Amino acid sequence: MRGSPLLNALIAFLAIALAGIPVHRLTRAVATTAPAPEAANDAASARVPIAIEFTTPPKAARIRHLGKVIWSVDEPGTSASADLALPWPKDGVDLLIEINWADDAPLSAARLVLTDPAGEEQTRSIWGRGPASEVLTFH
Repeated sequence: MRGSPLLNALIAFLAIALAGIPVHRLTRAVATTAPAPEAANDAASARVPIAIEFTTPPKAARIRHLGKVIWSVDEPGTSASADLALPWPKDGVDLLIEINWADDAPLSAARLVLTDPAGEEQTRSIWGRGPASEVLTFH
């Protein structure tokens, strides 16, 4: 055997330590800050007319967008309409429709007619008894 075992161990240790530097650089965690999402910034706000017709008059009806109530009416009768100001992204918009029919009411329906910013009418419907809520997507 040639050389000192202690010197051989020291050289082996240095070789492993030097090989560990590039491995450390490749696998270390780097703190980065993600850009804030552009939820409604890329969508221009538009005037959107909406009309709702009910087969049975509800106690109340609400429309929510992104968690905020944008339209609400109590005892609207068999129809209601409104002009809503909504951000309208290219992908369309999701609206949460909440309708509260009486508990003893028969199976009831609501038809929503929304005119998008391009002037195209889109029709969606909701069926239910008592309280009903549904997310409707308009493109």
